[in-house]
Amino acid sequence: MTAGEIVEKIQKACDASLPEKTVDCFLAGNSEKEVSKIATTFMATAEVIQKAASEGCNFIITHEPIFYTSGDCAGWQDTNPMILKKKKLIEECHMTIWRMHDTMHALKPDMIYTGMLKKMRWEEYAHEGDQKILDIPEMAVSEIAEHMKSCLSIERMRFVGDEGLLCRRVGFLLGAYSLCLTMGPGMEESVSIWMEENQVDLLLAGEMLEWTSCAYIKDAKALGENHGLLVLGHNRSEEAGMEYLAEWLKELMPGQNICFIESGDTWKYL
Repeated sequence: MTAGEIVEKIQKACDASLPEKTVDCFLAGNSEKEVSKIATTFMATAEVIQKAASEGCNFIITHEPIFYTSGDCAGWQDTNPMILKKKKLIEECHMTIWRMHDTMHALKPDMIYTGMLKKMRWEEYAHEGDQKILDIPEMAVSEIAEHMKSCLSIERMRFVGDEGLLCRRVGFLLGAYSLCLTMGPGMEESVSIWMEENQVDLLLAGEMLEWTSCAYIKDAKALGENHGLLVLGHNRSEEAGMEYLAEWLKELMPGQNICFIESGDTWKYL
């Protein structure tokens, strides 16, 4: 099958309602190329592209962009030396890259959340119809942190709140969702309002705006309110969804060679 035929098959199987200006498109390579092996990944970094090529892949399905802007279409691409090097790497590896972002999130249930919940072994705790709210058996925040580290291969996490906090209701805002909630005039308080409306003890988030929601939760501790925040990191809060995609694709296309390549944590800790 060609890359274009594979994408068509995926889109037909998902039948998702996408935004008018979807970011799901071919970012590099040739959609008419015959695919030998597919790699799914959270982000097609230079290291991921090199590893995919070494494992015989010539088609990568990435969740995030490859040239550092949401639409991957900034004008600086034609002159930036690092971007030109990455383009050269993609060409040398004969790699075709397609982005699958909006489709993953448009599905009901959301495929990224489904993959994350499976990886965490917390599927039974998610509210029906709302994967962002989890009712768990009472658990100390320290236990939850260790569980996240073990399941998601996280070295360290940032925490705000009371370290002795006992949690029953967990909010689950993956990737940049918490940041997106705060964008626009009068929306900076949106995450805090969301936590109160849903009676969330602990928020598990990909990224956070530190001087709004984080400050709110820090003051909550000082004023005796029951709130906490664990920041997983954008990569680690969504990557298991792309691992799940590889398994989903194997069921959709049984004869196709498919693998998952981890892009890993962005951060090093000094």
